[in-house]
Amino acid sequence: MDDCKYLKYETADAVATITLARPDKANAQNERMLDEMKQNLNRQ
Repeated sequence: MDDCKYLKYETADAVATITLARPDKANAQNERMLDEMKQNLNRQ
């Protein structure tokens, strides 16, 4: 998703990689990060 603030989503050779991108908070989860994770896990 292009509107992700706390995740980085990349694909290469049919493999998706989701990287947590909230280093200032030690990648602690918050509600928005969890919503972004749900959206990206459902991507195809």
